[in-house]
Amino acid sequence: MERTSPDPPRIIQGDLVVAIALAVVLGLIWAARNWAGLAALRLPDTDDVMRLQQVRDWLGGQAWSDLVQHRLGMGTPMHWTRVADLGPAAMLTLASPLLGIHDAERLMVVTWPIMLFAAALALVGRIARALEPEASRTAMVIAAIAYPATTIFAPGRIDHHGLQLVLLLAATRVGIAMPTLRNGAILGGLAAVSLMVGLETTPFFIVLGGATILAWVLQPSIAGARMVGVGVGALTGLAVGIPLFASAQWRYPACDGFTAQAATGLAILALVPLALGVAAPADDDPGAIDRDRDAVARGVRDRARAVARLPVAVRTGADAVAPTMARSCRRGAIGVQRRACRRCRLSRRDAGGAGRIDMGGKTVSRPHRGAVAGASGHRAVDHAGAASRRL
Repeated sequence: MERTSPDPPRIIQGDLVVAIALAVVLGLIWAARNWAGLAALRLPDTDDVMRLQQVRDWLGGQAWSDLVQHRLGMGTPMHWTRVADLGPAAMLTLASPLLGIHDAERLMVVTWPIMLFAAALALVGRIARALEPEASRTAMVIAAIAYPATTIFAPGRIDHHGLQLVLLLAATRVGIAMPTLRNGAILGGLAAVSLMVGLETTPFFIVLGGATILAWVLQPSIAGARMVGVGVGALTGLAVGIPLFASAQWRYPACDGFTAQAATGLAILALVPLALGVAAPADDDPGAIDRDRDAVARGVRDRARAVARLPVAVRTGADAVAPTMARSCRRGAIGVQRRACRRCRLSRRDAGGAGRIDMGGKTVSRPHRGAVAGASGHRAVDHAGAASRRL
């Protein structure tokens, strides 16, 4: 959890300046290395090209809820939403009257990833400062050169993955903040927005949700408000996002998109922290925290004792089964009994008669008499009596 004392504004501003400087310098270097391709709008990935075309179609008059690419075959429905279109579209709308559409697009494909890169580095700095203040700017530098993760912020990468990473970092920053209702609502809202962008970061948000529930288990009276906030924020985000960003293909079960199935799943998950948070003890109960901690400690001790007794129970069960295992040795050839009987193992030298029997760690010399078992020619050995006496 973060430190309780807030950082001075000059510290926050300094971290922001470092993040912007790193993003701009590295972004311009990457853009210069690949300027020939960027100038011709040859973008790094096909998803980037499709995103650019989707924004063009929208600004060219295609309906807000119509995400079909009509140039592909008879029309291919896209599983994306307009959330990731908003930033590039806003930049093109502002720059086109001044530069023309082609130069505005070239400017956008370079600056939009750099802006997301700066936001990601700033969030990394805020997370590091909350955990270890002295490591904040070092963490930003390491994150800035963390290849290949930084490639999603390279100029030309206007797809939704950079935006998803920024949303995940913002949720992580809120997740380690004080467990208040406000921070929980922000975390839940960010989860809803990330779902509208795509499903790639869903496992990471599940981890954040699990950590939030674990904090509530350890301190219900303190973290209960954040649990309520997570549920309310996620449900509110869905209530706002579905009318705004649900496409005409809303009920199409796409594997990676904002669909009715995905929204229903998030709504069900949001009800879990909401219900648990409501069930938390009130903060004004002076003994609630101590009782919660005592209950958790008792539960941990009980589970530790159960785990400690497990080897004893297993060994007791093995001792009870061992006589039956020994008797079953008579029913198979030596090759079979060596695999089946673990308490009474016969060495390979006993195939000829007298030999040594390894019984539970002790080796006992005993002559064996056997008979040929069936037509296989293998010698079956009767040592059930010795095994029973040993047990």
